[in-house]
Amino acid sequence: VTGVQTCALPISPSSERDPRRSAAGRVPRTVTLPDGGSYVPEPAWTRNGAGRWFDNWYGFGLVDAGAAVAMAKVYTTYLTGPMKHPTVAVYGSGCGAGSDYTSSCGDSVPTGTTRGLDIPISIGGSGVGTIEALQLTLGLGQANMGDMAVEVVSPAGTRSVLLNAFNVLTNSNADVNNAVLASNAFNGESAQGVWHVRLIDVAQRPDPQPARLQGAALTVMGH
Repeated sequence: VTGVQTCALPISPSSERDPRRSAAGRVPRTVTLPDGGSYVPEPAWTRNGAGRWFDNWYGFGLVDAGAAVAMAKVYTTYLTGPMKHPTVAVYGSGCGAGSDYTSSCGDSVPTGTTRGLDIPISIGGSGVGTIEALQLTLGLGQANMGDMAVEVVSPAGTRSVLLNAFNVLTNSNADVNNAVLASNAFNGESAQGVWHVRLIDVAQRPDPQPARLQGAALTVMGH
């Protein structure tokens, strides 16, 4: 989005307080994968590199309406400028740029392992000092998306699960082109550094065959 001016609304609980008390029963589940390793399909409350608590179910918490109104009465700072959205793309072995991949190109995603496939993506000189949101576009060959987890780890070490394994997607050994996923978990962090896209195939289907990572494009949006 170009030309958007933004401001940070006060939230309750705020980033300075631990919001987990608002959802005491929210405990991340741990499962054992075929390689014997423990895996958390979806984290609960996570404090990101900017010190802000985030949860896939609750976002950053409730907006403090009273504080937001009070802030609006005196708010005069409009310094964010147009939204920037640089994109960095990487491709699997033998795959070229674009979505028209050959049937045999790509890097295999290990099945049933906690390590999965790690794809480092370096972002530097993007002009984005502070992130507002992130998008990931994927191209996969012969994927079983019901067993596939898609994660992004920021240079600050924040882990965000963009697609959970054990979901209700039912495609089997299908090519997936230009699948767009998004996360707000990195709000306030720096875009600069090495990001990691991780693909985890939990292999809960009979005779699992590996999917192939053919392309991944990371777009950071911010100012």
